[in-house]
Amino acid sequence: MKQVTTLLMLVAGLLLFASVLTAQEDLSQAERLAKIAWVCPQDFSGQTLSVYNWSEYMGKHTIQDFEALCNVSVVLDYYDSNESLAVRLVQGNPGFDVVFPGDYIYVFMRQENLLEPINYDNLPTVRANVDPRWLGMYFDPENEFYVPYLWGTFGVAYNKNKVREPITSWRQVFAHNGPVVWIDDYRNMFSIALVTLGLDPNSKNPEDIIKARDFLLENGKNVIAFTPGFKDTLASGEADILLTYNAELYNLLLECQCDDYAYVVPVEGSAVDVGGVSIARGARNIPLAEAFIDYLHDPYVMAQITNTTAYPTTNRGAIESGYILEELLNNPAVFLPDEEIERLYFLQPVIEVEEAYANAWDELKIFLGR
Repeated sequence: MKQVTTLLMLVAGLLLFASVLTAQEDLSQAERLAKIAWVCPQDFSGQTLSVYNWSEYMGKHTIQDFEALCNVSVVLDYYDSNESLAVRLVQGNPGFDVVFPGDYIYVFMRQENLLEPINYDNLPTVRANVDPRWLGMYFDPENEFYVPYLWGTFGVAYNKNKVREPITSWRQVFAHNGPVVWIDDYRNMFSIALVTLGLDPNSKNPEDIIKARDFLLENGKNVIAFTPGFKDTLASGEADILLTYNAELYNLLLECQCDDYAYVVPVEGSAVDVGGVSIARGARNIPLAEAFIDYLHDPYVMAQITNTTAYPTTNRGAIESGYILEELLNNPAVFLPDEEIERLYFLQPVIEVEEAYANAWDELKIFLGR
């Protein structure tokens, strides 16, 4: 019953989300700037900041308001994966100042010396507002290179017109009598199999990897495709169920203005990802980069980022500010209750057996003929 209530709250909240957000976007820049407590720490007039980020990972007015507050220009470039970010910087930083790595890639980026150390003394707004829950992560326990940003979950998005009984377990996905799309990501998919089998989602035991492969093979007969997790296969009706990230489903509901779809994190648990913001090694304008990172954690600024992206924020000040849409903030499918957060896990590096995972995934895809 609790899972059903969660799904109903998700749908009801998101149907209101677009209209409320549209009203907020009608504010003039002067009205928005009046709500921002953060003050540009020095005169950066005429300078330029280069930001390398995911697409759709910023508020609608975040950049232009920062440009106005500091009288600067921001150049944006985008990447589509953590690996793309890392490879670009390994080849030599072409001039990026601020980057947004996902949790696990920090391990590699630290080893390869791709990031500048963070001086938290220059980030008073960050220190005042970040929830300590998101500090001291396994990938940067001393917070040397990482400033928390947004977080999200991986789970099940499905068409309620095709899946009549609300999904609460991964086993329902595997047993569904209809087309299912898996994400083309072997770590996420193997972790699902492992937790469903009661095993460590980050297991380094070769026997566990084989068990997970065989489990997915036995339960993958309803799979019609592997995708990067994009919502299009669900929106087109090609699939009844899509394994993807929470924001994908939120964006679909906003686009369709309907209540046909739902999203859930199954009871067995699933992966959580925490996005950070950092300064790239070789950044040309570290003082302006620090100012930008600190600005992002102004409660109003961060609230608008969450309102735009539908990703939960790591910023306690934003959560308490009253600026985050209640339809998001009070929705347990977005800001998960503590007891549900406890079921989430990080996908940690498994370097010793990475090849075994990759090979098992390739074998699985061949066996399934997809």
